[in-house]
Amino acid sequence: MRLLRFLVGGFGYWLGIHQVKLAVSNNKANIQINRSLPADKENVSFSLFWEVWDRLTSTYFDQSALDPAKMVYGAIKGMVASLEDPYTIFLPPTDNKSAKEDL
Repeated sequence: MRLLRFLVGGFGYWLGIHQVKLAVSNNKANIQINRSLPADKENVSFSLFWEVWDRLTSTYFDQSALDPAKMVYGAIKGMVASLEDPYTIFLPPTDNKSAKEDL
């Protein structure tokens, strides 16, 4: 079991070092994960984000509970919430579509 964890962790580390682009397909959504930084953001590091992502996907005890789309949308929601602006919110695509239809 330790060897398996080591191999999975090593593979995740290798993917992170090489900034591998991953495409995650889900029945609910199709999201693209690109680990490259924007050109104009020199002081931004997503290494902690990807470290947590890799740990969850490799060692979380209930793998069936992991939903990559929800994880990405939750991260975006948290980023927007950090602005502490009550008038700025993030809605996942399905909620956004419903809100537009209601308007």
